[in-house]
Amino acid sequence: MMKDKIVTMVWAGGNNFYDNTSDIVALASVIPQALKTFAENPFSTCCNTPDKTKIQAMNGKVILSIGGSSASESGWNEMMDDDVDAWYQEFEKLFEKTGIQGIDWDLEELSSSSKVFDFVGKLSGKLHDKGWTVTFTFFGNPDNPAFPPQSFLENYSDACTFAPIMLYNGGMWVPSTWGSWCDYAKKTKSQLSEDMQKKVLFGLYPKGGEISCCGACVAKALEYVNDGFGSGIAFWCSDGWLGNCTQGAPIVDALVKTIQAGKTTIDDLNAAYPDCKGATATNGCGD
Repeated sequence: MMKDKIVTMVWAGGNNFYDNTSDIVALASVIPQALKTFAENPFSTCCNTPDKTKIQAMNGKVILSIGGSSASESGWNEMMDDDVDAWYQEFEKLFEKTGIQGIDWDLEELSSSSKVFDFVGKLSGKLHDKGWTVTFTFFGNPDNPAFPPQSFLENYSDACTFAPIMLYNGGMWVPSTWGSWCDYAKKTKSQLSEDMQKKVLFGLYPKGGEISCCGACVAKALEYVNDGFGSGIAFWCSDGWLGNCTQGAPIVDALVKTIQAGKTTIDDLNAAYPDCKGATATNGCGD
């Protein structure tokens, strides 16, 4: 049975998504040490973003991504020079100024012992309690040293709206077989509380080509969601890697419309990938 609501999110590294049908668009991205500059002069350091009127026209769908692969431990520490309450007030002003409705914490390049996780958790709790959207984005691979500590996943599950996990076509940056995609998903599930499992969004590449599992990954993610693991899909799109934002935008739009129409077969979903050369069937998962 198809779940009543499949959540779709786009992590957008370009400006191709302001008329997108996704539920959430995360503007990508601001590194932590540049956040004060961004707050003082919004969009001066990222995102190629249109004005507040354009964002407001998206009816609260737009959030700001902070962190990512270009962030560093020292950059996060610089952000933490100010306390949680100070940043909460800063974000409230930023949201009012820009029309942005929340934060995506892109938690990469951190050791699992980092104090950043506790800082992010406490700040997110204050934001989430006030009704802002908060997402925790992290590697879908518990074997990765940057995988969040268990204490963060357990203590702050109520502090986020969704938890996108970076699976893509393997365990992040690993063009690989179907088996590893499913292994990473199942390993990640085993580390999450029941509440956090329900908040998962499966991170997938929108662009086709040899490194993509195309509609097969989307179909498998939807199968997990309909079985109670996860709420939907987060499409990762950046021109900085594989040029997959410009080329991926129409693919994402087609996929989201297909999902919203309740069409979830591999054939339905593969139709959105005009150049797919990767896996096109859900083989190798073993479940």
